[in-house]
Amino acid sequence: MDVESKRAIVRQIRDGLLVTRIACSRTAKTSHGDIFVSATADLIGESGGSGVPLDRRVKVAVLVLGAEIDQAVHDRTLAAGMTSESERDRANRAALANSSKLIGEALDKLQPGEVSDG
Repeated sequence: MDVESKRAIVRQIRDGLLVTRIACSRTAKTSHGDIFVSATADLIGESGGSGVPLDRRVKVAVLVLGAEIDQAVHDRTLAAGMTSESERDRANRAALANSSKLIGEALDKLQPGEVSDG
């Protein structure tokens, strides 16, 4: 099978995928121990059904959920007495800045029709 035929098969499979759930997790390692935070989100399609096509919207969803998890793990380290408030704030600012940049870049790449107005 030639390369172009293989690419066509991969495109066909990719175009048929529906992503129904995303999961993000983060572990913060400190000198006092580790904190693990995880979350799962269901993706709802535009018609209200389960799942969305594997496109840039999924990347945006992963980045948004990941940003929340990043901040949650830093909050948990503070709550557990494993870090100071200033360290937590510094880590959250950095995570928010990095996530915002990546989310903005992903949104800039969305094509017309990938996100509905509703």
